[in-house]
Amino acid sequence: MSVNAVITTPWVTGFVQGEYTDTEYPRQDQKQIRKYFVTIGNLEKFPVYATIGKKSVNFGNFSSYSPFTHSHSAHYFWAQTDEPLLEVGYVKDNTMIAASLIKNDRGLRVLNSPENDDKYENFAINASHKVEMEEDVSFTIGAGFLRGTIYDSALAHHPPAIGFGDRTWNGAVTGHIEINLHDFDFMADFTRTVDDWPATDFKVSAMTVQGRYNDTILGRNSAYTLSYSRGVQGDSADEWHKMEQGIAGLEVELLPHFSVGFEYMVNSGFVPLILPRFTADDGVVSHTGIVGIKATF
Repeated sequence: MSVNAVITTPWVTGFVQGEYTDTEYPRQDQKQIRKYFVTIGNLEKFPVYATIGKKSVNFGNFSSYSPFTHSHSAHYFWAQTDEPLLEVGYVKDNTMIAASLIKNDRGLRVLNSPENDDKYENFAINASHKVEMEEDVSFTIGAGFLRGTIYDSALAHHPPAIGFGDRTWNGAVTGHIEINLHDFDFMADFTRTVDDWPATDFKVSAMTVQGRYNDTILGRNSAYTLSYSRGVQGDSADEWHKMEQGIAGLEVELLPHFSVGFEYMVNSGFVPLILPRFTADDGVVSHTGIVGIKATF
């Protein structure tokens, strides 16, 4: 469960997210302040902004069209800091460029560095540009680079800040494209480590393709979604080669700020990112149905 709060003024925006979980990782509390940051800037007046705080790193586009479930791209490569970062960005004429300076620290999800010595040597660069063809028709392309990931040691240390003395910088590159065509949206992304992950002697990658059709049901805004994503961390002959996920979803807005969603999800392959050579089972297949609600205010 999470609770968010936002404070806005013409030139300053503050955000904080509190979270409660009963499946916390080692050294984490059940009650956490998962994010907090302050952004200075007014893009209507000046195209440059600066943000400082604990937040998701501006790297890639791992958004999901599905009502509830994120993709393998997000599972493998979403980056969130556990210490404050500094981000400076430029936004103008459908172009976004952002650079983030990140502390050498075992962050949340994919962030890591060879020496967690509190220096600010990790960084990310992300950029995107939207081209508007005509009314309700556009496409967006983007790319990014992250210097330090957890895929840097023969010991898979996810999440504790441990590892063998073999750790070195292993970055990630990402690219995505999104097409908006009237009532249809299409998106594809691909992310890959720069070097092999010593734990599997293979470059780690993830990709997602997804589509959405925006319609109405009994006068209520609705969205039909399809998504396929795949994560790869080994050769095709390896037990830990890949995981695949397919999702069919429907989300209906019953009232303003209140919607109900349905998902049917199929997962193939079981490859924990801890001890993948020993715990993987490529014969696992699961089928899941999800029904839930979203309320925003």
